[in-house]
Amino acid sequence: MTRTDLSMLLAALALAAAPSMATSAPANACDTLPEADAVKLLGAPLPETARSQVKPAEENGNDRQSSCGRFPKGYKLESAQAPPERGILVELHSLPSADAARRFYEGVLDMQTQMVSATAGVGIVKVSALGDGAYLKPTVLPSSPVKIVTLTFRKGSTVASVQVWKSAGAVDAIARSAAAQVAAKLP
Repeated sequence: MTRTDLSMLLAALALAAAPSMATSAPANACDTLPEADAVKLLGAPLPETARSQVKPAEENGNDRQSSCGRFPKGYKLESAQAPPERGILVELHSLPSADAARRFYEGVLDMQTQMVSATAGVGIVKVSALGDGAYLKPTVLPSSPVKIVTLTFRKGSTVASVQVWKSAGAVDAIARSAAAQVAAKLP
């Protein structure tokens, strides 16, 4: 074996053994559910888009966060005093490894379970055939006609959630369809 061959072999072994800090998840949650798809799911225009990106850093567990919300004209998520009559929000947490994503997911599920146990008549529903450990969590707002549901799942090194707001209709079915589209675009 030549010196060059040995160098290449050692470099390949080092790359294979090193945990990857870069994930191949979409950098922008809006890429996973384009506006036209969101409009089709909710049956009405959603021209307002709320986006945010957080770069991975040691302080946040190297979690590259991206969110994308689609809302009716004039609705501003940042300053809203009430839920929108309709809307959809996709959040992606792209972590350095599947194990890190599992730990993050388990922490979120534990928090959601505690919140649900404090709310009478509300429960977490497991969802099959959609990533690892997918579940739906409804949110009940007293004196609001808006139905809210969040579907959270893990796929590879990404934890994703899709939150749907709608004053009428089957929000669970909308969340499942939207989450399936998001999951299909994740590695």
